[in-house]
Amino acid sequence: PNGAGLYEKNLKGENKQYEVKLSRTWGNFDLKGGYLHEDVDYTSFQGRSGPSGFVDPHSGVTFTNGIRVDIRYGSIDGGPAGTPYYRITRGNITNPNIATKTKYDAYFLQSGIKYDKLNFKLGLRMEGQKMIGLDQTYEFKASDNIAPRLGVTYDMNGDGKSKLYAFWGRYFEKVPNDI
Repeated sequence: PNGAGLYEKNLKGENKQYEVKLSRTWGNFDLKGGYLHEDVDYTSFQGRSGPSGFVDPHSGVTFTNGIRVDIRYGSIDGGPAGTPYYRITRGNITNPNIATKTKYDAYFLQSGIKYDKLNFKLGLRMEGQKMIGLDQTYEFKASDNIAPRLGVTYDMNGDGKSKLYAFWGRYFEKVPNDI
């Protein structure tokens, strides 16, 4: 086989983040809230290593970027067994330029109350992401990505050094720009 695989050149990524958090405590009760915004730009040029100028013997197409070509032996279209043929297992057949943007917004609200050795936390997070590509745009709305969270902590000795805790929550992961 010829070619070593995929490589990226002129890779450029930029992530601008803006965040605001507020908190307030009243005795054993606390309330926190916040907002996060990210503008993510990702640009890359994907190429293939391997021989440039390979001519596909069946179609006559000349590949200008590197590809991986395997020589196989078998029967094609009812031909005799053991006939050599070329199989392109990877090729740069689409526009290799990648330019994507993401607009990401997250909102959260969390409350907590401490009672003796117990600490209860209740929270809610909403996350939205708008992905903008060369050919299409897709949006996950924050109102559709609601993530509740609930936690309980027990301070076993009452000294803040040993704890037993349980947590339940729902999470959403940002879709990366380079897939």
